[in-house]
Amino acid sequence: MIDVTQELKKILAQSPTAPFLFLGSGFSRRYLGLEDWKNLLGRFGSKLPSGFIRYVSESNGDLALAAERMAQPYSDYWWSLPNSQETANQPDWHTNISSPLRYDICEYLNSCDMKNKKLQNELDILTSKKTIIDGIITTNWDLLLENIFEHENYKVYIGQGNLLFSNPQKIAEIYKIHGCCSDPKSLILTKTDYEDFHKKNQY
Repeated sequence: MIDVTQELKKILAQSPTAPFLFLGSGFSRRYLGLEDWKNLLGRFGSKLPSGFIRYVSESNGDLALAAERMAQPYSDYWWSLPNSQETANQPDWHTNISSPLRYDICEYLNSCDMKNKKLQNELDILTSKKTIIDGIITTNWDLLLENIFEHENYKVYIGQGNLLFSNPQKIAEIYKIHGCCSDPKSLILTKTDYEDFHKKNQY
């Protein structure tokens, strides 16, 4: 039976550079207790009369398409709330049919922090001086990585546009390729977002 740890050590020892980590949604689910994508959308779809299941069903399980189809009814719901006009008057408001859904997802993610402090020792190992990595690529929208690497001065790039118009060094950097909750319009959320992403993904 192959010892994966030993094989990985051999590969890393032969590499002239330190590794990049790719961290997906499992990382945020473990350390922040966040939902997977379907249940995250379901959290907001539950506020609508038909719930989220209708949009998943009508999209044949395509979650990006379900998010796109939910954007209009969610917008109708959101604009009926007492403070919607005040929120939309903010300077950084993104004018799009999906903006209310994006905004509420980001507000939720911005409020999340670690609930299980027993897992902190695992994150301490990741950020210790003994752990040498060049950077991180992630599809996660939350701020967990920025928070745990805060004292390491990691530079954060959000989306491909941010990368293309910057000068990445490929050392001590976090690439948030699907956007970040600090910028609602950056989220790769709907079917249209994914189509645009794949058209521009050469970088």
